[in-house]
Amino acid sequence: MQKEELPVDFILQMQSVLNEKEIPFFISALNHSDPVTGIRINKVKGKHLNISGNPVPWTPTGLTLEKRPPFTLDPSFHAGAYYVQDPSSMLVDWLARHLLQKVKNPFLLDLAAAPGGKSTILAEIAFEKNGFLLANEVIKSRVPILRQNLARWGYSNIFISSFEIPVFKTLPPLFDLVLLDAPCSGEGLFRKDQNARMEWSTDHVNHCAARQKRILAPIPGLIREGGYLLYSTCTYNTKENDDQISWLCQHFPLKVVSIELPLEWGIIKTDKGGFQCYPHKVNGEGFYIAVLQHSGHLMSVESEVHQKKNQKSPRKKINFPDAISNFINPDSDLIGVQDHSGNYYGIPENIFPDFNLISQYLPFIDPLLLLGNTKGKDFIPEAELALSHYVKDTLYTWDLDRYEALIYLKKEISPLKPMHPGWGRISYGGLPLGWYKAVGDRYNNYFPKHWRIQMPIPEKSSLPPLPFSFKEKKV
Repeated sequence: MQKEELPVDFILQMQSVLNEKEIPFFISALNHSDPVTGIRINKVKGKHLNISGNPVPWTPTGLTLEKRPPFTLDPSFHAGAYYVQDPSSMLVDWLARHLLQKVKNPFLLDLAAAPGGKSTILAEIAFEKNGFLLANEVIKSRVPILRQNLARWGYSNIFISSFEIPVFKTLPPLFDLVLLDAPCSGEGLFRKDQNARMEWSTDHVNHCAARQKRILAPIPGLIREGGYLLYSTCTYNTKENDDQISWLCQHFPLKVVSIELPLEWGIIKTDKGGFQCYPHKVNGEGFYIAVLQHSGHLMSVESEVHQKKNQKSPRKKINFPDAISNFINPDSDLIGVQDHSGNYYGIPENIFPDFNLISQYLPFIDPLLLLGNTKGKDFIPEAELALSHYVKDTLYTWDLDRYEALIYLKKEISPLKPMHPGWGRISYGGLPLGWYKAVGDRYNNYFPKHWRIQMPIPEKSSLPPLPFSFKEKKV
């Protein structure tokens, strides 16, 4: 595909950012090389796949692929065995683990979370350390894809919200780490997104920089003393990157954390202590990230009074009806809550107090683990439950081949006859995909309509090769 010309003003801007000798290599990488395809393996769900690729140095589960396969036609992708993500942005994994290595039960907040790649990183860290993650997405239309991607990943220590950033000013400084992947001018996407080139202008850069300051202003008040802010963009210019860091340190009790990365990674340390990925230096797209630490107490008397006025009663635990208990492992540690629509949610017992604490300050936040709803005496389970590890081992699982699994994911019914009556999970290679209910010699497909595959499914004999194969089972 013919690429749009790089904006002249953009090239002039980069001459003030990069060494003169590097400019030709940088421009060549944008104009004459292909975007990088990266994936991050789910430590639990992806362990049964034969996955090959080039390792990403800053995360043990990251790989880059030689070419981009048709991920939509791989049921293991829909099951959450891996996540497709730019390798540069996986730097969040290394940094967050480095910062939180001595923190127990961390409180984490992703303020601009959709589509969810960085949230899956934080969720994994929180799960390993018995922590809590609130994944917020301001744009409500993007919340469904955030929920879907996080549900696929399979952890239950995640909560979803959709608030404008100023709403969070009602919270006291609770969080050990806040991540803001800020809306930006998108210069780091120029290699793979031609629209980003066409929409770029110096006015747009200035608009984004001003918007970022408005978004950033409430955030220091959310961070515990000694806690961290990870600020990232997918752009190169100093107005949206280093200048924002300088502004934060001038106006709030924040300081840049000095971290040294291995030189062989090719990641450039900026003048203000941030990190910049360039496509001619790393095997990834353009990405900037800086680490700041809260170095003092920050809360005005006015905000303290405002918080007390907004505190709500703690959320009540509920006992699950027998119809729900029939689906859930009896040894699970789930606490039940219910919303105004009658939906049942599950929350791990160890983080229920954290959920209750946040819920006293914010309007309703959704636990990720949506269990389902009742219809009369029947319980209608949701896909989030199917994708979790809380389902009873004795509940029947119907394992399909690739073609039949894709038909299911398209929310269609194949001629296959179910082998077991009633409710069961559909799986592929042992990886759960969703629910079905067998009625007589047919079955109903309970895969969520808004998650279904939209593209046509090729005939079985014409399916393209899978990007990854299953490991051979030892007999």
